[in-house]
Amino acid sequence: MNFTAQKNKSIKKTLQNASSKQDNQLNEYLNQVQVQMAAQKDTMYKEIHKLKSLIAQYTKSIIFPNPNSGSFNIKFTLEKEERVKIKVVDIIGKTIHEQEVIVGSEIYPIKLEESNKGVFTLKLIYENEKVETHKITVQ
Repeated sequence: MNFTAQKNKSIKKTLQNASSKQDNQLNEYLNQVQVQMAAQKDTMYKEIHKLKSLIAQYTKSIIFPNPNSGSFNIKFTLEKEERVKIKVVDIIGKTIHEQEVIVGSEIYPIKLEESNKGVFTLKLIYENEKVETHKITVQ
């Protein structure tokens, strides 16, 4: 084997070793990133669960289904019966549905007119003047 061929073989071997080393470093880095992302994902799920629990403590109602076709339910989780004013307001602030009910811990159905489609604000105004707002989508 002549000098040039040996030199080329040596350079090729050096490049392959360098490439292999870079591949190993890249794989190690990717593994570290995956571990960090998994830890962050776990932390994120825990924080979301805490936030949902906190919201549940201060929210007296749940709206379902959402989106809906104009018929939806309000699940009230009140400790005692209470007078609640229900208002559905469109995007420009026009009230499209309003009623007053006495509810406790129960599910109350709402049926909007079929012509109303879009995103609306549902306001629940309780006796103690606490106001809950929910966004609802009617398709």
